[in-house]
Amino acid sequence: MSRHRLGPLYCTNSKAYSVDGSFGIGAAGAVDATDRKGVGYTVTRTGVGVYRIAFGDRPLLDVFAIMANLEEAAASPLVVKVAARDIPNKTIDLRVTNVSAAGAAA
Repeated sequence: MSRHRLGPLYCTNSKAYSVDGSFGIGAAGAVDATDRKGVGYTVTRTGVGVYRIAFGDRPLLDVFAIMANLEEAAASPLVVKVAARDIPNKTIDLRVTNVSAAGAAA
């Protein structure tokens, strides 16, 4: 279940919040606009296997943790990693890679 939570987290920064969500990848690696869950962010494909998550008008002073998981219908050698984070522009790039193809992007 995806949801967006604002409120108290157990940390020393009283302004910390969590953004939870998911998005689907459709034909040819395009972001499936009908399969995005959660609020407070948008997702765009910026290149082969690279997906940019933008947080819009939310304040983003720092990122404490980024967790990303792949959910697939069949077993696959794909992995997802954080490719870049740009705190001033409030974006995080995730890279999906096919590990069995000598690091080729998916």
